[in-house]
Order: sequence, then structure tokens, then C-alpha cells
Amino acid sequence: MKFILFFVSLNFLSLTSYAKERKARNVVASTLRPYPTAPNYQLTYDIEQGIQATLSANIRQAVQTIQQETCLTFSEQTAGTPVDLSFVNSPTGLCDTAIGLDAPGTTRGIHLASGCTTVPEIMREIAHALGLYNEELRPDRNSYIRILYQNVLTANFSQFTIPASSKANSLNYDYGSLMHSPLNYLTSNGQNTMEPVFRKYAAVIGQRLGFSFNDLKLINMEYCSAVCATTANNCRARGYPNPRNCGVCKCPSFYTGNTCQNLITHDSRCGAQLRTLGNSRKVTFTVNGALQCLFKIRVPRGNRIVVTIERARLPGGNCFAAKGIELRMFNDKSVSGAKYCGAVDNVSLKSEMNVVLLRYNGALPRHMMRISYRRAQQ
Repeated sequence: MKFILFFVSLNFLSLTSYAKERKARNVVASTLRPYPTAPNYQLTYDIEQGIQATLSANIRQAVQTIQQETCLTFSEQTAGTPVDLSFVNSPTGLCDTAIGLDAPGTTRGIHLASGCTTVPEIMREIAHALGLYNEELRPDRNSYIRILYQNVLTANFSQFTIPASSKANSLNYDYGSLMHSPLNYLTSNGQNTMEPVFRKYAAVIGQRLGFSFNDLKLINMEYCSAVCATTANNCRARGYPNPRNCGVCKCPSFYTGNTCQNLITHDSRCGAQLRTLGNSRKVTFTVNGALQCLFKIRVPRGNRIVVTIERARLPGGNCFAAKGIELRMFNDKSVSGAKYCGAVDNVSLKSEMNVVLLRYNGALPRHMMRISYRRAQQ
């Protein structure tokens, strides 16, 4: 599972909105600006006159969020001043941002339309301008996503071609990346154009709530690696030194502590956080009510785990938010897990290794889950 150099994912939109999300597939090339890696490097931007006040506020919030989470700083300039990034109304009605910063002295336009007006959607456009491709354009894409070309117009086939300039890095494929397109992206007939190889992760694909942990880690790897270069990286759980405070680690969700050494604590009514098999072949436990729980299920090394949601009644709706059940079955616990909401019965998943993280988030007294787990051979 190798992550690649550029991505963010989206929230599910209407088919009309999908059509308006089509990207310019310009690839990172030698003519583009090298990534600036100086500490506190400042990028300038402006907002075109005539952009509505609400959209302008969302642009500034998107910029502020990226600034808070990375070493990059942004400075807004008045329209007409030479800038690195310019937010403009799209002349075509499409959200259209080329990949990567342009040469110094040349402005990279971020064209906004009705399909990219929320703060997360604008952050995604900024990420494209910073050099991030869609997640499904990683060079290892075919190990995680199948493209259903029969549901894509021939003219749009190129939108699913992995660019030659995509490069692999140490991050794993993340179905929950903000950079991942929805499963029916550029559909020609209303059917999905993509399906996940690991089908039980379908519910997390296309989220537009915000950057995943690895989206931000990728930006920080590309732009901020020099900031904490002299600081020992003692971060655990695939965390990394915070470029705004090198002595503290930025941790994946579910982890906390200066070095990401601890799981977040949960409500004492959830029971023991660590769950093992002991001498049992199978263990079953139940959680009821409006609780926030995080369990670590572990079996001896050399084994895998089969986790079964025997019965669950959870908050309904889409599963993008931190609600219902999330199961992190991959060995890399920094990537998004499989998520379940609403009524769930007799669903089983097999882990990649010998540890699983399971989050339960019930909102009402009637919410519940009954979970069983057992050992499986690798």
C-alpha cells in the first residue's frame, strides 16, 4: 500500500455538481515552480472583485485552515497585484485548477463554480494548485480502485489516466482522502465510474468534510520537510513533527500524546479499551447508547482478525462524519477505515495484520452495536 504525491477527497455531490468538478489534468512538469521549502514560506493570493461575500469568506477560511495545519503562510493582496494564486469566478462554470504552482511571477488561477464553494471544496482546489492530484490518480491506483470505463464517455477516459509525473511516496492509499473523487465521478449514465477493490470502504469515498490526516501530511512532506529537519522524529503511529511546533507530533485521529503514544481515552461505560481473545476462539461484546468508544482488538502476531458486526443500530445518513462505526482494518492506522451507519447486520471484515481499531459513536439511547471477533490465519 503506497501513497502517492498529490491528493484530496470530496463530499458526495449531485450528478450536476459532479459534472462541474471536472479538473484540468495538467501534470507537474519541470516548467513548474519547485516546491518552496523555506520555513514560513509565504504564498500570495487575491480574490477577484465580484466574488460574492459568502464565497470570499469561505476562501479565507480555507486558506486559514491550510495555514494552521502546515508551515505555509498566505498573504492576501489587492486584486491587480502580482500573486501566486488568484481565486476567480470560473468562466466555464467548471471547478478548474491546474496541478502545481506556476513559474515565479506567473499566477495560478483557481476557478470556482457552484461545485466548489464550501470550505473543504475550496481547500481541495488549493491542494491541486499546491501539486496534489486526485487520489485515484496515484500510480498504485489499480490495487485499490477499478475504473468502470463502460460508464465513462470516451472523451473523458483521459481524466482517469495516471499522469506520468505522479510519484509514489511513503503514504498509503486513503479511500477517505479529500482528494478522492466520488465513485460516480464523470458518469455518462448515472452509474458508478469507479469501484473500490476493498468494497467495504465504499462509504468513505468522496467525502467533502475536510482534509484527511494523510492529505495534510503529504502537503507538509512536500513543503515543510526542512522546518523540523534538525528535530528527532520520535512520533509513533505514523505521526510526524508539527511544522508549527517541532517538539510536538501531529497524530492520526484515534491517537494522542506528544509522540502519538496513546490511544484517545473513551467513556468508562464502554468497558475495557483493549480487547484480546485470551483462551477463547471467539469473543462477543455489546455497546449501547449515546457513547463514544474506541477499542483496540489484538490477537497474537502472525494472525489476522475477522471482525463481525452482528447487529448495529446507528445514526443514519452518510457516513462521512465521525459517527456510527469505523473499523481500521489495514495495518496502517493513519488511513481512513471502513464506516457504517444506520442499520447493519452480519457484516464481516478481515484485518491486514493482528490489530484492529474500532470506533463506536452513538448519538441516542437506542443506538447500539454487537461485535464479535475471532482469529484468522495470515
